[in-house]
Amino acid sequence: MQKGFGITALVIAILAIFTPFIGTWLTILVALMAVAAYGPGTSLGIASLLINIVHIMLFSPLLWATQGVAVLGAEASGTEVVFLPWLLLGVQAIALMAILLLNHYLAANSVAPALAVSSDERV
Repeated sequence: MQKGFGITALVIAILAIFTPFIGTWLTILVALMAVAAYGPGTSLGIASLLINIVHIMLFSPLLWATQGVAVLGAEASGTEVVFLPWLLLGVQAIALMAILLLNHYLAANSVAPALAVSSDERV
């Protein structure tokens, strides 16, 4: 199930690069799916988060330009504005930390199959 979430997150992350308008908002959905891909799908989840970060940083210049105009308008009117690209990058960073912590917790609480002793084994 986790690999399925990882594959889906990776596919949506790649499609979000080429999707105008809603592509940057799909990065939030991909971040949630990447966290759900902990365990066997960790590498797919991390790859999709890295694709999201590259997408927001490099392939969304209109997002950065619009936020610059919004900041200029907010300064002129004296209001506060949230800088959306940094918010989206923060969501990706939180998702990356969550998937790494879940993977670490899963690895710490699992027993290696070679070290496990079954109860029906005779000495």
